[in-house]
Amino acid sequence: MACCFCSFRRMKTTFLLLNTILWFAGPALLGVSIWQYIKLMSYDPVLEISKFEIPVIIYITAGIASTFNGIIGCVGGVNGRKGAILLFLFFLVVIFGAEVYASVELFRFYDEVPGYIHGRVVKFTHDYYFHSASQKQLDNLQLEMQCCGSTNSTNWVHGKIPHTCFQKSITNNYTHYTIHNQECGEVLEEWTKENLLIIGWGGFSFSVVQVFGIVLSSCFYYTLRNEFG
Repeated sequence: MACCFCSFRRMKTTFLLLNTILWFAGPALLGVSIWQYIKLMSYDPVLEISKFEIPVIIYITAGIASTFNGIIGCVGGVNGRKGAILLFLFFLVVIFGAEVYASVELFRFYDEVPGYIHGRVVKFTHDYYFHSASQKQLDNLQLEMQCCGSTNSTNWVHGKIPHTCFQKSITNNYTHYTIHNQECGEVLEEWTKENLLIIGWGGFSFSVVQVFGIVLSSCFYYTLRNEFG
């Protein structure tokens, strides 16, 4: 905590600099979280986004809260108001705690992705010819990811392979000679893990910066108290 004994002017400059970084990091976290949430939503209900919706919403909320908290920190830093700095520090700790929880939940779900995704794709493959909703969602998945079935083209009931399993010819017609050889379960698993990592590491990186913010805010509050009583 040696920084707590720096001069008031140096401490104020350092605090305002870090607060600016946190201020801009808030909208960045918000943008990344919303972007990834929309991407994950594109394969709902196959993914059943409610499974990991809460951590993503926490990140979105943290991004919004950090943006407003940056205003509080700016007011407190520029005007040297202890109350504002204390409030800024309180919200910083709350946001940090929420992000740590969200990161733990996302990384915990990350380990469950292989079995979870496989089970979801198997279910939708089985229901393909019985539920129109399952058919629409799986067709969309197979077309966009160029895959077929939960593990391969033999998964289909009575061997009835849907047209979305076949590659299109140059004339944009389906040809019943070439089947997508990628497994939808495997492709969707890798895609989901990649997007969860982007959100998880993005939020975790932001929380690391917030640790410095918490320490520096505490030092600045201590300096203000010593300087002005």
